[in-house]
Amino acid sequence: MTGRGGRRGERKDLLGSGVGETVHLNGKTYTVIGVMPPDFQFPDRHAKLWLPMSFATNDNMATRNNHFIDAISRMRPGVTIPQSRADVQSIARQLEREFTENAGVGADASDYLSSVVGDVRPALLILLGAVGIVLLIACVNVANLLLSRASGRQRELAVRAALGASRERLIRQLLSESALLGSAGAGLGVALSAWLVRLIRTFGPEDVPRLNENILHTAEVWPGSAPGAARVGARLWR
Repeated sequence: MTGRGGRRGERKDLLGSGVGETVHLNGKTYTVIGVMPPDFQFPDRHAKLWLPMSFATNDNMATRNNHFIDAISRMRPGVTIPQSRADVQSIARQLEREFTENAGVGADASDYLSSVVGDVRPALLILLGAVGIVLLIACVNVANLLLSRASGRQRELAVRAALGASRERLIRQLLSESALLGSAGAGLGVALSAWLVRLIRTFGPEDVPRLNENILHTAEVWPGSAPGAARVGARLWR
């Protein structure tokens, strides 16, 4: 049995002190052969333990007529995918000669990313590029609006300068206004993104790999967006 190290709030006594410990689950005894790091996720983030698959001798699942399991292994450094594919195909041919149940049953090998993502990767890259272009167009439009607004305030800035406002004071005012505008846009964008991610996870297509695992890490995005821009604006206003 292989387990994953405990995170905060999870049971850390389940695996005992580590490798070699004995664990009782569902009336059976297992020996811990490995402990994965806390951030390891397979096949998803909900899995905490990995148990060996075994069947009784008289069970139909213990025969060679079942070919539904995909094996995942870690390649030795320096070994390529074509080499691994040739090895497993050689083993499949050997099993086909030894067991009649394996007649016509082949084997193949590929990297895990390609097996999970499959043909969806090019479509997602195209979608990512399209979203990036739309974002760039939106940024250009916002920049044009700010420039046009600044050109329309030339008389106001001239009056402020005539009343004694220095150039640095005028620049701080314009930058603080832009920072506050950016913080409002960032806050709205984060909230809208969180809602859209939840919507996509609920109503998204089932053939997109690992779609239900997509989450928005607001703890990493939020500190660097709206509050950060607000702090910059407050400092510039002084």
